[in-house]
Amino acid sequence: MSYCAMSDVQTINPKWTYDESTTPTEAQVEEMIDFVAGEIDTILTGRGYTVPVTAPAELVTRLQLLNAQGAAGMANAAMFPQAEENPPWTQYQAGLKSLRNDDLPSAEGSPDVSLPSSLYTSGDYSGEYPTPKFSMAEEF
Repeated sequence: MSYCAMSDVQTINPKWTYDESTTPTEAQVEEMIDFVAGEIDTILTGRGYTVPVTAPAELVTRLQLLNAQGAAGMANAAMFPQAEENPPWTQYQAGLKSLRNDDLPSAEGSPDVSLPSSLYTSGDYSGEYPTPKFSMAEEF
């Protein structure tokens, strides 16, 4: 099962339409959507998710965009094989890397969340509360 539809790919590439006379054809783009969904599911399975993911809604929406970016990038590569830049494909690759590395909700449904870093915290939390980078007693 894919996370996006042809209309989502069309949203990413609004100037191109896909039909049986284009390269790639509409049927080929549909296959690309399925290929990309399979790659996404492989990563998610490795992270402990049961696929296809149906919840939480925020993750499903993220996967919908990622699936559309991957298929749009593949379609762009088929249309313009000599192109040096392919923004949807670049965004898709960054999204895959994020799926592999980000702290996503765990498969059991309990969040696996780490606190974000900020100007005042280092992001390396040894206890319950982050250690500030700057304390009130320091002089600069």
